[in-house]
Formats: sequence, structure tokens, C-alpha cells
Amino acid sequence: MVVAASDILLKYSVGSGSAGNSTSGTRDTSLGKYISTTQVSAPPNAFFDDVSSAEALAGDTEYRCIFVHNSHATDSALNVSVAIQSEVSGGGATTIALDNLAASAVGSSSAQAAGPVADENTAPTGVGSFGSSVTIGTLLAGQCRAVWLKRVVGASTGNIVGDGFTFHVAGDG
Repeated sequence: MVVAASDILLKYSVGSGSAGNSTSGTRDTSLGKYISTTQVSAPPNAFFDDVSSAEALAGDTEYRCIFVHNSHATDSALNVSVAIQSEVSGGGATTIALDNLAASAVGSSSAQAAGPVADENTAPTGVGSFGSSVTIGTLLAGQCRAVWLKRVVGASTGNIVGDGFTFHVAGDG
């Protein structure tokens, strides 16, 4: 069998409980530590909320931790990479970083990512440099790897409903 695109899932993180937590993760609680059982919802607002007037006026930096999960029963996903492909014009600028913890089995009792961070405005420690893409490498069947998203809204930016970006995961099956 071959790993299909449908086998690669994006899931939120949760900060309490244990890995494979049955507690639903959401974009607002996706602040690191364990993979949630909840898949990322459809855009817009899959990762971040709308930019409020106050955030647009003052400027704002927010972080989210999500997981890339190879849900295939037996096969590895090879050369997995994640990239920010495009963004809504005039909104926040989003970058991505790879969590320093290695890929692990979904359901592992150990933390699978840095965090949880105190709140969405707290930068995570234990992550690589933020940029436009990261390389995960091989994800064995049933493994996940955390990536962190950072959205920076510059001061005096207009508030935007549906501010977002195109997130792309690629790999070989």
C-alpha cells in the first residue's frame, strides 16, 4: 500500500491530559504538548481568529502548535515537508517552525511538542527558526510531528475578517 494524501492529517494540540487526548483541541487551545484527536477545521480561521481592531491598531503576535499525523496503518510517509504557500493580502504575516521533539507515535505518554505555552501571545521554546517552510522527513505509520505557526500583525494594519494563508503538506508515499 501507499500513503495517500488522505492519510496525512493535520490535528490541533492540547496542553493537558495525555497524548492522543480525547479532549477536543481547537485553534484557540492549540498551544502545544500533546496531539489532539481533533483534526484542523476548514479555513478561514482554521489556525487563528480574525484580526480585531485593537490587534490591528497595536500590532499582535500569536502562536499555535499543530501536528502532522501519518494515519496510515502500515506505511511510512517520506520526505514530508510543510510550507506556507500564500497569504491574504494586507493581513498578518505567518511563518512556521519545526518543534525540536522528534516524531513520535500517536498515543505516546510523553509530551510530543514544546509547551503548552501560557497563552497565544507567548513564544514557544524548544522550536527551530521560523520561516516559510520546514522539512519533517520521514513519518512512520502512526507517527506525528509538531510544527508551530507564528502570525505577526503589524501595528496600524487594517483588521481583516478571514485573514489567513494556504498551508501545504507534501511528501512521498
